Amino acid sequence: MIKEFREFIAKGNVMDMAVGIIIGAAFTSIVNSMVADLINPIVSLFLGGIDFSGLYVLLGSGDYPSIAAAEEAGERGLSPERLAELRRGFLGVGRAS
Repeated sequence: MIKEFREFIAKGNVMDMAVGIIIGAAFTSIVNSMVADLINPIVSLFLGGIDFSGLYVLLGSGDYPSIAAAEEAGERGLSPERLAELRRGFLGVGRAS
């Protein structure tokens, strides 16, 4: 059984997939950094300096100073900034591949 597993792993498709996963994970972190450190500030600049990090909609009851504080308390919320950042990251990875 171990011999069969080693033969399966040695096949080209499995090795190619493993290399692709590793490169994809590394590239995703690069795109995430680019979105957070470059694209988001530029978008904010063009929209008049609006800071989207403080905008959120709380789905439960309570009053919290930030979405992070609400999530620590177990509440759920929607953050337009997170959604936009994930979308831009996804599009960046998709265009590069």
